[in-house]
Amino acid sequence: MVWRTDGSTQDVGTKGEALLQPGDVIEFISPAGGGYGPPLARRPESVASDVRNGVLSAERALSDYGVVVDSAGDLYAEATAAQRAARSASADPEPGFAFGPRRRALEQAWPPALQDMCQSAGESLPVGVRDWLKHRLYEHWSQRPQQQDPATDSEYREALARIESLMQHA
Repeated sequence: MVWRTDGSTQDVGTKGEALLQPGDVIEFISPAGGGYGPPLARRPESVASDVRNGVLSAERALSDYGVVVDSAGDLYAEATAAQRAARSASADPEPGFAFGPRRRALEQAWPPALQDMCQSAGESLPVGVRDWLKHRLYEHWSQRPQQQDPATDSEYREALARIESLMQHA
């Protein structure tokens, strides 16, 4: 949900998009964190601890993380290593989650160096202003002729000057 400064709201659903303006507030409600990194890279001892603490069942430890434990959370290291090796050998090289075509297009249009520069320039600003600034920069960058990739140093300097100009007016 986006709460606008004019009092209106916008429901963006689970994977929606919203262009934020300074002062807008976005609310996320999530049932869980979802984890970080590939499940098979998680330390087996951490998975076993989750089973011992009742956060995860032994069945989910095996199906989700490739970790072999009993219902008490006792770890079977050799069986876990064999389970993970078998899964890694047959793993699909493509990730199981994709952000979709709009995200791919954005990442192709915005080289990592430009994203890093934008992040550095806006990190001291309030979140709402950062998002507004980012969208103004997207608009600026999208007008760039696509004659070459990656962008030249002069294009990055021009974008940085634009960032500084926008920040003075934010």
